[in-house]
This record gives sequence, structure tokens and C-alpha cells, in this order.
Amino acid sequence: MREGDGTVDDDVFFTPHAQRPGPETALEARKTPASSGMHSASGRPSITPRETKSSRLRKSLSSAGSPLSVTSGAPRSRSATPEVASSGLAFETTRLRDELRAKQKEAEAQSQEMTTLRSTLASKERALKAAAATAESLTDRVIKAEGGLASCIKELSAMTAERNRCRSEAADAGRQADRLTQRLNAMPKGSGFSEVIAGLEADLRSMRLAHVEVTQDNRGCYNQIRAKDKELDAAAVQLEHARAVLVENKELQNSILDLKRLLQEAANDRATMQTVHQQLRAEVARAQGEAAAKQEEAAQKGRELASTCTVLKATQEREAKLANELAVLSAELVRVRHVAGRATAREIANGSKDEGIVPMKMHLEEVRYLQAKNTRLQEKLALAERSAAASMAQKARPLIITRACKLSM
Repeated sequence: MREGDGTVDDDVFFTPHAQRPGPETALEARKTPASSGMHSASGRPSITPRETKSSRLRKSLSSAGSPLSVTSGAPRSRSATPEVASSGLAFETTRLRDELRAKQKEAEAQSQEMTTLRSTLASKERALKAAAATAESLTDRVIKAEGGLASCIKELSAMTAERNRCRSEAADAGRQADRLTQRLNAMPKGSGFSEVIAGLEADLRSMRLAHVEVTQDNRGCYNQIRAKDKELDAAAVQLEHARAVLVENKELQNSILDLKRLLQEAANDRATMQTVHQQLRAEVARAQGEAAAKQEEAAQKGRELASTCTVLKATQEREAKLANELAVLSAELVRVRHVAGRATAREIANGSKDEGIVPMKMHLEEVRYLQAKNTRLQEKLALAERSAAASMAQKARPLIITRACKLSM
């Protein structure tokens, strides 16, 4: 099972007590039918030096009617190299898809985090505006309280001055009454004494009335002073509250400065996140481009591998044909040599030329011709063997590349 997409390879099945075979084992298992050399369908081996000439001739004649192939009718298994190479490319594609999914998840997480930061930034801005409005209202209240306190202090000073004036007037009235009493006591008793007494008593009554009025005014002043004292106490309480509000206002200003600093940090983090998000988008685009390039390369490698397999199959068929032709010609050459040897011996023994006997010169020319033809066939066979070796090397090259990719991963 490959990582990422949960699919199972076509040529590998998992069991609870079995492990997945390696690519080398699978390749050897697929190559087993083709590695048996040139065996026939009935299990007989191909031509070897230990076989007799008659058996080789019979085999060459019997194989003339059968299809010419390396395995003489045995079904050749398809090479495992395309499957292994395609499996490696599929694994690479799956890995790239997993990386792409991981990058997309990271981009989504970054987007969610940026959304959270935006909402936090908006709430902080709203809180900052509310704090600024509260600070302005508290500042207005402090200014109003200070103005009221100043007016109360002015009124209190005016009332104190009025009280002092009333006290001085009362003292003056008392002193005048004392002086009048002294004058009354010092005046001689005569005929005009009654009139003077009556005038003085009238003055005294008027002064007493004035004293009563002054006393009442003094009481009113005292009442006003008490009221102003109460107002001053209330103003002092308001002043203390205003001072506390001023301290709170300073704390709010500090909080506003902290919020501005946090807002600036959030803006910087947002810019950083946007940069990181753009980089992640660029990486995702690059990974998608690499995946597309890998898929295109895999398709190209598959086409090249298919063409190589086709060339290898044609080469193997050509090799089988040349092997069969070589076997037939070898048997024919042996037979011709035997016939020529017997004819030469008979001609030497008899010393005469019978009818139907080939002349020695013509026979030797035919022998040389067949030998030259045999040499050419051997050269063709060697060329076919070299082509087959090159095809096998080219066939094994994708497997080596796949192994190197797996080892590097």
C-alpha cells in the first residue's frame, strides 16, 4: 500500500503473515520463463554440442513448421520493468500530491489565523475607539468639576467677606450702645433730660433693631456658609473623584498606547503572514508544476519503455529465427560434409567418374560456399546476440533508476 492515497499495487497483495516482495524478487520471478534460454514447449533443450547430428537435424526439420521464437511456443512473460518503473513514478506522484495537500492545509491554517487576527484587530480598534470616547467624556467631566470648584471657592470667599463685614458692623453697634450708655450716665439730670433720654432710647431701639437685623443677617450668612461648606465638601468629593478619573484617564491612555502598540504588532504580523502566504502559494504552484513535469516525464518514460520493449521483442524474435536458421544450416552443412566425404572417398577409391557423381572441384566450391554462408550466419548470430545484450541492458536501466530513486528516498 502506498502512502497517501491508500491504493494497492496491482502485483502486490498484503496478508497478515506476508510481506511485500522487493522489486528485485518480483523482477526475477517475472524473468523466470524468459531466463530458461532456448527451451521448447515440450521441455526439450535447444541444440547443444552433446546432441547427435541426426537428432539436431530432426529438431531443425520439426521446428521449421512451428512459429520461430526464442521459447519455441512457450508464452513469454511481460517484462516487470514497466510495472516497477510505473510503480516508482506513481509513488513519486503520490508523494508530490501528499506534499501538495500538506501545503494546502498549511495555507488554510494560515488563512484561518489571518482571519482570526483580522477579527481581533477589528475588536481592538472598536475597543480603542470606545476607550478614546470614554477618555474624552471623563476629561470633559474633570474640566466641568474644576470649573464648578473654582466658582464655589469664589462664592465661599465672598460669603466669608460678608460674614466678616456683618461681624464688624455688629461690633460697631455694640460699641455705639456702650458709648451712649456712658453718655447717659454722665449727663446731668435736668429738665431736658427726659427728652434726651427719649431720643437716646429711640436711638437705642433703632440700634437694637439694627442689631437684630445684623444678627439675622449673620445667621443667614452662617446658614449660607454651612451650605457653601456642604457644597465645598461635595465639590471636594467631586474633585477627588475627578482626580481618580484623571488617574483612570491616564491608565486608559496607557492602555490606548499599549493597544496601539499591539495594533502595530498585529499589522506587522499580518504583513508577515501575507508574505508567508504568498510564499506558500508560490511553493504550491511550484509543486504543482513539478508534479505536472513529473507526470509528463513519467508518461515519456513509459512511452520510451514501451518502444524499448517492442524493440527487444523484435530482437528476441530475430534472434530465435537466426538460431533456428543456424541450427538448420549447421545440420545441412554436416550432412553435406558427410556426403562430400563419402563421394570423395568413393571417387578416390574407384578412380573413375560415375554418372550422377559431382566433380571434385564443383563439390569443393559448394563446400567453400556453404562455409562462407555459415560464417555469415555466425556473424549475424553474434550481431543478434550483441543486440539482445544491448536491449537487456536498456531494459534493466529503468529498474536501476527506480532502485536509485527508492534508495535516495
